[in-house]
This record gives sequence, C-alpha cells and structure tokens, in this order.
Amino acid sequence: MNRKSILWGLVLVSVFGSVAVTGAAQKEQPKKAEAAAKAPAARWDAVLQAAKGEGSLIVYSTANPATKLALTKAMKEKYGIAVDFIIGRGEQLVQRIYMENQAGIYQGDVLLVGGTTLQLTLKPGYTSNLDSVLILPEVADPTRWRGQRIPFLDKDHQIIGFVNKSGSYVAVNTDAIKPGEIKSFRDLTDPKWKGKIIMDDPTITGAADDWAHLMLVIFGHEKGKEYLQQLAKQDLVVLRDKRLVVEWLARNKYPIAIGPDAQTYSEFRSNGAPIAYIKMSEGSGSTSSGGCISILKRAAHPNASLVFLNWLLTREGQTIFQKSFGAPSARVDVDLTGMDPGFIPQEGEKLFSAMSAEWYASKAAGMEVVNQIFKPLMK
Repeated sequence: MNRKSILWGLVLVSVFGSVAVTGAAQKEQPKKAEAAAKAPAARWDAVLQAAKGEGSLIVYSTANPATKLALTKAMKEKYGIAVDFIIGRGEQLVQRIYMENQAGIYQGDVLLVGGTTLQLTLKPGYTSNLDSVLILPEVADPTRWRGQRIPFLDKDHQIIGFVNKSGSYVAVNTDAIKPGEIKSFRDLTDPKWKGKIIMDDPTITGAADDWAHLMLVIFGHEKGKEYLQQLAKQDLVVLRDKRLVVEWLARNKYPIAIGPDAQTYSEFRSNGAPIAYIKMSEGSGSTSSGGCISILKRAAHPNASLVFLNWLLTREGQTIFQKSFGAPSARVDVDLTGMDPGFIPQEGEKLFSAMSAEWYASKAAGMEVVNQIFKPLMK
C-alpha cells in the first residue's frame, strides 16, 4: 500500500470515527438533560426522607401567633414534620442562642426574624451559606423573584429576605386623622400633634428602629438628627410593648403611631380597627420586615431545616406566610389581592432600600444618635 492510500485511510478513519463519537454524544445529551432534571427531585426526596426521620425542627422567630399557627399547621399536614417556634424580639432570641451555645446546647435550627437582627445583632459565624441548599427549582429560579434575583441580603448569601414591603412606618387612626392631614414627616412636628403620638421603642430592632434610621437617610445625618430631636419634644409616648402600641392607636388614645409592629397592625386592621399606614411626600422605606430567614451552622435538625426553608420559599409557602403575616412576598407569582395598600410601592413613589449592606452599615453608625435622643423617653 502506497503512502497516499495510507493517508486517505487515516483521514477516513478520523472522519467517520469523529462522526461516530459525535453521534454517541448527541444520543447522550438527552440522557444527561433528563438526569440533570431529575437530580433536584432525587435530592429533595432524599432530604425529605431524612427530615421525616428527624421529625421536627426548632425556629427562633419574631412571628405573630397567626403566622406561627399557619406555618406549623401547613408543615405538619404536608410533610408530617413538627415545627416548634421560640418567639421573642430579635435581641432576646440572639441572647438566648448565645447562652444556649455557651452551655453546649445546640437545639435550634432556623432564624425567622428581621434583617437588622441577622445583619447587626447576631455575631458573624452563626449562620450558613444558602446557595447549595435551595433545592426546589421554583425556589432557585431567579425569575420567580422580584428584580429577577434571589433576594439575598448579604454578600455571603446567608440571609434571604423574602418579604418586599414599602412604607413610611407611620400609621394613624382614620377616625381621628383625615386623609391628607399629614403628608410629610415634618408635619409630625406640628404643635397640634403634641402629646398625640405613640411610638415603639426605636433603640431596639423593629419598625421604629428602621423609621429612625430612615429619617437620618432622607434628611441627611445632621438635619435628620435635628428632626429627631425636634420630634422628641412632642411629648412622645415610647413603649416596648408592641401590642399595646397598636391597641392604643386603634382605640384612638393616641391617633398617630410611629413604628407600630406590622404583624400586630395587620391583625388589628383585619379585625376592623380604623387604622392605616400613610404615605409621606419624602418617600418610603423598602424593607424585608420580619420576613428574613437563615439556617444556623450547627442546626440540630439539618434536613428538616432544609425542607422548611425550601417549602417556605415556594409559591405555596409564601402565599400562606403573606396571608398570616400581612406583608407582601418578594415572589412575583404570589397574588397581592387584599394586601394593605400602605405596604405596596405606588407609581412614582421614592423608595429608600432598607435591605442593602450599605443600609445596615449606615444604621449601625446611627444607633448612638437614636439611643441618645429616645432612651430618656422610655416608659
């Protein structure tokens, strides 16, 4: 065989060999795609089976009784998993975790609280990265969330803020305050409102805390400080009892409330209380409220934690949470019908994000100012 024949033979082998390999690869592609599609389902089944073996999980939360009951009932009915809630304010829950850990107790699994608790109050190193634990496709799909992104609040992806609420943090008794009577935050300093404003404690995590920092952002640090000092001269009644703040607003003992707890507010409003949040000309804060979730690094029930996290972030879980909690979900496929309009951004409304890392860094710097002004007013 001459050299030319040998070369042609090599070329033919090369060409047809390549076609054969390519054809095999093409046949493998559907199989790989099918396997990839089945992978999340297989992993979910394995995690769910292990979670059922664990049987329960513990959630540290600031949730109201209605939300606690709704989530507990849904998880038990759907998966047979018991959810035990430990309820308190953010600082109380964090201190409890510290004390338990110092005693060698690691009983908790999930934190379901506000962003300030997770970003500022809780020390770094207590929660886990969530990128790899978003198992269900509808949860991990960015297009299911507002802004076409999974709503992580931190650069390390340890916190998901699944509530997307806007508002002024100021509510009024609608029997006492006429529409348009208060249009600006500066209107609250009018002498006619002296002695008529009640406020949740802004020196600890909560809506009043967010409101105080929003004032420092809107007006600038120095002018914001002056505004807060001026408002403090309005004979404010500052309480740490979240329910009493809303109750006295509903009874018109105080027709204006700053920083009322959103969950308690929604409960009273749904029962017919004449109360409503008002929009202000300066704009509103955009916040995740108490709708933030993290998983503790040393979760006692790791698989049940993953099931709870993933289910809560599904359309079903978010619909149940939104209805009981009273604040809009960050998912685009959850119906907002019946949601308080004071929580939904209006067209042309100026929004100040209370969910960014920059917000929390700035908030930490402003805490001293807020404490100096409002701690002496505590009842």
